[in-house]
Amino acid sequence: ANTNRAAMGQKSIARLIGTLIACIAMNTVFAHFVQAPWMFLITFALWMGMCVFVSSIAPTPSYAYAATMSAITVGIIAIQQMEPAYIFRDSVDRFLVVSIGIGSVWIVFGLIPAILNNFFKIQ
Repeated sequence: ANTNRAAMGQKSIARLIGTLIACIAMNTVFAHFVQAPWMFLITFALWMGMCVFVSSIAPTPSYAYAATMSAITVGIIAIQQMEPAYIFRDSVDRFLVVSIGIGSVWIVFGLIPAILNNFFKIQ
């Protein structure tokens, strides 16, 4: 919970970037290993390990957060359904859910206070 709007915006961008990277990675990995689920699980484990490693050596907290979100999103998409027909839909749904959430946060905590501040300064 960041009280600073700039920090909140930076964290939101990191969340969006991490989710986008995870959605792209999930679709790519699943497309290559759709007929070999054991290879998919090995690649999934390697992806999670890589995300944790990048998160631990990241130079800024935003990069670490993006790597962590990437690992979490891949886990959510991969474990939810192992059906080839639903992976793309689930990854797009996950990206849209995160995007709508970030947009809502920016409206509530960024736009509305700015409008109210300008409204009360005029009067």
